[in-house]
Amino acid sequence: MKIKIILLLTLLMPSICTYAQRNKGRKAKTEAKKNTPEEQPEGIMTERARTVFRDMLPNTQQVFIIDSTLTKADDALKAIPLPKSYGEFIHYDTFFGTETGNDSYVFLNGFGNRCYYTEMGADSITRLFMRDRLGDGWGEAKPLEEINERFSSVCFPYMASDGQTLYFSGVSSEDGLGKRDIYMSKYNAEEDRFFAPENIGLPFNSSADDWLYVVADADHLAWFVSSRRQKGDTTCVYTFVPADTRSNYDADEMEEIELRRLASITSIRATWTDDTQLEQSLARLQGLRAAAKKRESATDEIYFIVNDELTYTDISQFRSTDTRQEYYEIVRMDTELRSVERKLYALRTKYHNAGSKERESLGRQISMLEQEREEKTLMLRKSEAALRAKESRLSGSSPRH
Repeated sequence: MKIKIILLLTLLMPSICTYAQRNKGRKAKTEAKKNTPEEQPEGIMTERARTVFRDMLPNTQQVFIIDSTLTKADDALKAIPLPKSYGEFIHYDTFFGTETGNDSYVFLNGFGNRCYYTEMGADSITRLFMRDRLGDGWGEAKPLEEINERFSSVCFPYMASDGQTLYFSGVSSEDGLGKRDIYMSKYNAEEDRFFAPENIGLPFNSSADDWLYVVADADHLAWFVSSRRQKGDTTCVYTFVPADTRSNYDADEMEEIELRRLASITSIRATWTDDTQLEQSLARLQGLRAAAKKRESATDEIYFIVNDELTYTDISQFRSTDTRQEYYEIVRMDTELRSVERKLYALRTKYHNAGSKERESLGRQISMLEQEREEKTLMLRKSEAALRAKESRLSGSSPRH
């Protein structure tokens, strides 16, 4: 009897081993599938999103990421040291002086004459609006239909300093990878409308929540915010160097797994291609952070020379509400002038490296900006002189000439 059992086990052994090997192989494939960058660690994608990801992958943009900072989602804006000359994000109720409970943010451009914001309708869909400044107030709200018709949710609009390129995050079932993705749309000033928005692709987007994109072009720095690989309300603020022209990784010259890792940003060090550029970019970032910290601590501290005998270092030293408001207007004008100077610097740098065909267009833009700078400088100087004269009369001293 024992001999029969042994013979039976001997005959069954090859099939048992084969079954075990198949299971082992199946398990290995399952583990590999779990950890593919398109699904993990960003999150599980729908079939539609996986198709979109595969289409985007060969066109993954080459990005030089110099820093990544983990922060709570509510503090992400504080982690971006954006100079006010590019604009600023202001809480909805603070900006409009209301108590609606709308916890979104309004983006006010660097000139202070146009704002972009979102509101939720009765259908629970968040839509994007734009307003222009009219005197001391704001004009009628204009819904950006070309964008709103595509998304079930829109938030965090940011208009670049060129006044034409709008970035925002939105939820789309057509070309989205998961939660919110970052999109871009160009403004057509002649027709007063926006072109159809485009998903800016990989590596900026993932199946997680990607919800803010900000560019400080004259400072050669930019940021985007993503919750990929984070838990709870933690999010990551990535700082990168924006390129003048888009350049994609060469998908034909690298293994797909390497491309997937770059598309998912598993390592920012893998994006470093130039040590000198890295060092210079980090120095600029530290400079912006230092300036932002100084602005936060300054509050009411100012430096305004009234005359040879009198210099104001605190906003409360102005003798009237009207002159105090005039000072704030001068600060706004100075910010606008600095913005123009930044644009001029960027255009001149671009002109230096451009071909003859592109230089003609850039030359016209530079000429127009130089004229604008001259006009703004003259207006600023006149306003400063008028304010000095008023404060000198109120203080009983002689104005500075």
